[in-house]
Formats: sequence, structure tokens, C-alpha cells
Amino acid sequence: MAAPFKILWYSLPCLLDTSSGAAIRCKLMLERLHALGIEVKILCGSITDSPSGLAHLENLKRNVNFLALQYPATDDAHCFLQFTLDGIEYFIHRTADSSTANIKASEQSQIFNIYCQILEQYQPDMVMGYSGDVFSSMLRREAHERGISVVYALCNGSHLTFGFKDCDLAFTTSQATCDYYAERAGVKVYPVGNFIEPAKVVASPAQRQPRYITLINPDIAKGLSIFVKLALAYTQRHPEAQQRFLVVKSRGSYEQNLMALHHADGTPFLQRPTDGSNRVETPLGMIDVCEHTDHIEAVYGLTKVVVAPSLWHESWGRVVTEANLNGIPVLVTQNGGLLEAMGNGLGGIALPIPESCQKDMLCLPTDEEIAPYVDALERLLNEDWSEGCAKASEINSIDRSVDRLYQLILPWLQKGQENKKPFGPGSGYFNERYLQSHADVYQQQQERRLQQQQSQQQQQQQQQPQQ
Repeated sequence: MAAPFKILWYSLPCLLDTSSGAAIRCKLMLERLHALGIEVKILCGSITDSPSGLAHLENLKRNVNFLALQYPATDDAHCFLQFTLDGIEYFIHRTADSSTANIKASEQSQIFNIYCQILEQYQPDMVMGYSGDVFSSMLRREAHERGISVVYALCNGSHLTFGFKDCDLAFTTSQATCDYYAERAGVKVYPVGNFIEPAKVVASPAQRQPRYITLINPDIAKGLSIFVKLALAYTQRHPEAQQRFLVVKSRGSYEQNLMALHHADGTPFLQRPTDGSNRVETPLGMIDVCEHTDHIEAVYGLTKVVVAPSLWHESWGRVVTEANLNGIPVLVTQNGGLLEAMGNGLGGIALPIPESCQKDMLCLPTDEEIAPYVDALERLLNEDWSEGCAKASEINSIDRSVDRLYQLILPWLQKGQENKKPFGPGSGYFNERYLQSHADVYQQQQERRLQQQQSQQQQQQQQQPQQ
């Protein structure tokens, strides 16, 4: 019987970061591959989209069984957390800062040390991951030189200068992002869909008390200016409705982003106080704000319509699919993969980005530009979208995405299993003699383990009662 395939995930961003849609998606993707019988280990740093995304790590540390590091890195062992979660072994480097730009050279050396030891002792067939920095490219090259397949999980449109020369394959969520890279960078990328587990995002019937029009992640690039103007315009058109709007914080500062907005004539949206106080009068009394949460299903339980008016290339739009899974229609911009995220338009309404916002993300749409959005919101509130949401959810089911991904990477898993040479002689950094010394030590360790196993078996046989 053939040995199971083995994948090592590597990224500087932490896959336990609940503020990152990419991390959430890829963690679930790996768990699903593991459920198919593929062995998976994860090596990552503590880089996050927002420090709040790792706030749950302390609680996790109290509830999982942490191990003594099996891949000792001399004095570096204290820098890592090692544990098994949902059948997958994690190695997390506790970087001093949560930003990739501020990672230290010493931390890079520690990560590289552990990474190479995992390549040699775990001997994966494939290294999969993301990280567009130069250091991470060196790690992917190291795996490539040792005959291990390398696959890149492309999660956004921010890698237009990246040639993926250190990868055998790059995959992403949407066809829109594949087209984006083909047109802008001449790079071939393959679509597989998104990975969203309904059980983790769908509100229970007891939680369903819909009353809000919701924006999740009030980032400037996510269309905060459109959402703010929509809330103002809808309230002005329907004052009797007393409709509430909700902002769910994620990364960045909602308050600072609001202060940066301005009208089309250049005047600030919010006037700074002249009395020296920090208090700012705001016309947004219809908007409630909640902090980042690990229980997003509770947010959907309170939501009538999700608004996702992204102004940059949105590779997918996770909240759009999550909303449809809850039977909630969406209002989005015609941007990137947002249309695919709602079943090619079945689960909501997509509108062009207002011209004012195309020119300047900080600019609020004009009254004329926001009018179609108010019209669309009226439709979403007054029409039955349950059938469209159900069809969109079926199109974007996680089972379909897992099957597409598995079929895409299977040839490279097979190639890596056949061609990998964990101890070289190929390496992007080490010489052949150094690698051979590692191979000799590994062989001695394997022989000792075999002798111990044989000795234990003999002792067990001797201890068995005579028949």
C-alpha cells in the first residue's frame, strides 16, 4: 500500500489568525485535505492582519497539549510553540512583531533552521503556502532544490510583481483573479473556489434576529466610503424605517478611517474639534459598531443584508459567501471575484464602483452615485432572496472546492513523492558535505529507532503467557 501524501504548509502569517480571511480559508483547506488522508504539518510565524486575530491563542495554549520540540534548534527551541490541533501538527514561531516588515534576521534564521529540519525528518512531498517576501522565496527554493513540489496559495491581487519562479503551481479562489494575473502580469494561475465550512459560520435559528445592514471590516479599500454614504442616503430616504446599520471591526482603525473620508468637493466628512478635545460630532447615529469577533455566526444572526463594496481587486469576498450560506442577500461592487462569491449573481446585487471612489478611495460617492445603491438595498430588503442564496451556496460548496484543489495538486504530490531528495545533494543554501552529514545522522537515528522497536517487540513476546 502506497504511503500517504505529506504536505508541509509554510507562511510567515499565522494560520490561526482569525482577523485574516486568507488564514481562515487556508487553515480549513488543510483540515479538509487532512480528512482525505493526506498528512499535514504547519510551520508559520506570528504575523497577523490585526493583533486581535491571535487573542485566542492564549486560551488555546491552556487547552491543547504542547509538546517538547521534536526538531530541536539548539537555543532556538524556546521561540516556537509546537502542538497538535484537529490532527495537524503546528510549529508557530513567536515573532516579536506582528508585521512582516519588522521581522528580525535572527527570527528568519530560527525559522529557516526548523524548516530545513522538517524537510529532512518529515520529508514532505509538497510545500504549500503563501508569503510574498524575499525570505520566504528562499525557503520555497530550498524545497524545490531538494525535489519537493512547491505550490503557492494566492489569496489576493497584491502579487503583480511576483513571477512565482520558485513554484510549480499557483492556485487562487476565483476565475476573476486568474484573469487579473494573466492580464496584468502574464502569470498562469488556477481557480479552485473558496473554503468555507457552513457549520462554523451559519447562525442557529435561535440566533436569527435580523435587524442590521452590515459591513464586516471597515477598511478604506473594503469600501467604507460607500457604506457610510449608503447609510446616510437610505436613512434620508426612509426616516420612518429607523433602519440600523452595523460595522464589525477587523484590521485597522474604524475611527481613523472615518476621519480620513471627505466629500467630492474636498471638504472633510467629519470636522475636527476646534476646542482641543477629542470628541467629534458625527452624523452616523444610525450605525452601531462592534469589535472583532471569533463568532461571526452571531453577526449573521443579526443581519438582513451584507454590504461588501470593495474598491480594490477582491479575489473572492469570503463574507459574501458566508452571508449566502445564512440565506442573507448581499450588495457588492462589480469587482474581482465578488460576483463569483455570490454564485455569479444569484445571491444578491452587484453595482459599478462610483466614479468618485474609483478616483479616490477616501471620497464619498455623490448623491447621484449612491442612488442606485439605495435602490438596490430597497430590493434586497423587500424581495425574497432565499432561493438565490441557496443556489449560490450550492455552487460555492466547500466539497466542490476541495475536489477541484485535490485534482489540481495530485500530479504534483505524486511527483514530489517520487522525486524528493530531502538530503540533497541539491540545496539552495547548503553544500553537499553538510547535507551528507545530516543524512548520516538521520540514518543512525532511524537505525536506533528500529532497534528499539525490535527490542520492545521481543520483550512483549517474552512477556506473553505460554499457550
